[in-house]
Amino acid sequence: MKLGIKRRYLNALRSGVYAQGTHALCEEKPDGSCCFCILGVLANLFQESHPDEVCWGRGSSNLLGNRTLSISGSQAGLSARIRTWAGLSQASHSTLMVMNDTGHKKFKWMANWIQENVTITK
Repeated sequence: MKLGIKRRYLNALRSGVYAQGTHALCEEKPDGSCCFCILGVLANLFQESHPDEVCWGRGSSNLLGNRTLSISGSQAGLSARIRTWAGLSQASHSTLMVMNDTGHKKFKWMANWIQENVTITK
């Protein structure tokens, strides 16, 4: 993962700003609040870095009235464009998705895992 992006990602995950969700990059609740999966936080950092190029798009609503949001054509995993931008390997992408959605690990725990296990790339 690219050093500068890794630092921003770790700070975002530890900040408490992002409510955590599962099985979607971002899910908008009927009250307008959003929850993000671990990869959705990274997708949001990408969007913040490219505000004129990409934006969150609204998908379908579920039975609870929550609406899945997509970015760069993806709702669950990161697009190749975002993975390349971040320098995130496919293996790390898959591991993070499983830890968030199946392992139910918290953002701060996963931030520590990323810090220790995701290597810096150029």
